[in-house]
Amino acid sequence: MSFTLADDIGRDLVVAVQSISFTGHSQAVLLSDPIYAFIDSTDPNIWLPAAACAKFEEAFGISLDNATGLYLVNDTQHAALLAEDAEVTIRIGDGLTGGASVAITMPYSAFALTATYPMVENSSYYFPLKQATDQSQYTLGRVFLQEAYLTVDYERGNFSVSQCIWDIEAKQDIATIHSLANSDDSSDSGDTTDASSPGTPDNSGPSTGAIAGIVVGSSIGLTVFAVAIWWYVRKRSRKTGRGHVALRSDDAADEQTTRSIELAKGRFAEVQELNNGAAVQEMENTMIIGEAGGAALYELDARPRTHEMEGEVEDVLMMRAASRLRR
Repeated sequence: MSFTLADDIGRDLVVAVQSISFTGHSQAVLLSDPIYAFIDSTDPNIWLPAAACAKFEEAFGISLDNATGLYLVNDTQHAALLAEDAEVTIRIGDGLTGGASVAITMPYSAFALTATYPMVENSSYYFPLKQATDQSQYTLGRVFLQEAYLTVDYERGNFSVSQCIWDIEAKQDIATIHSLANSDDSSDSGDTTDASSPGTPDNSGPSTGAIAGIVVGSSIGLTVFAVAIWWYVRKRSRKTGRGHVALRSDDAADEQTTRSIELAKGRFAEVQELNNGAAVQEMENTMIIGEAGGAALYELDARPRTHEMEGEVEDVLMMRAASRLRR
């Protein structure tokens, strides 16, 4: 039986319990008025109205233990109920009355749970039944799922419940519920059967997650590549003296003078290029300045223009400062 998930995400697996009946030493109706109940695997109990709980007590010969709040079953009762083959049939549907429905039959052995300390002082069987105070507590707990299959498809907003089949010779038959993201038809109902290849997922193309991973990885790679190129160009510009040109105004004369004095003291001696002890003189005249110990290498007259030379920008500024002092 298929159902639609309820809007309340806290109680979304809701079914209509149309009837509950008992078969054993006698037959009895345990639920007179149909109710809506929530299937909850986190709670071991079945929570029903007070009138239904009273019917269960009468049919199974059980009573509530006030000290523990449990329907305790002693060993004698347990053996008698097993021999009786007592069963409970819970019929559920989409509506309280009429329409399609499915009957889940539960033998007494499915209800025979064991309570241990600290629930009880001594280990004992108990019947997992609880009395609800209002309709918001009506629940088919984990004991119900001992005899029922539950399949939930949150992507399509539906679930199904069916009777367990206790066949020791049954063969494993696992079928895939294909995701809508990998389905060719967005209206796919989510059937768990696939005639061409049962139980085999659709691997015709990369999933949405894989595509997203490729896009993100490519973006990061391009970003890293661009940063690496920028860093390399910036580093090369620094080495060649290009890209960082400092323009000194007359207000920076004091700083230039300080550098010139340090140059004169020999702090920046590595800037010197001539192979003699004479100071480098650049003057506004037609005097020819010799280099390299009188060899036949000459420079043009020094005029008030800026000369380019190999070296750091800082070195060029210090040479200019020295020139101003000599003037």
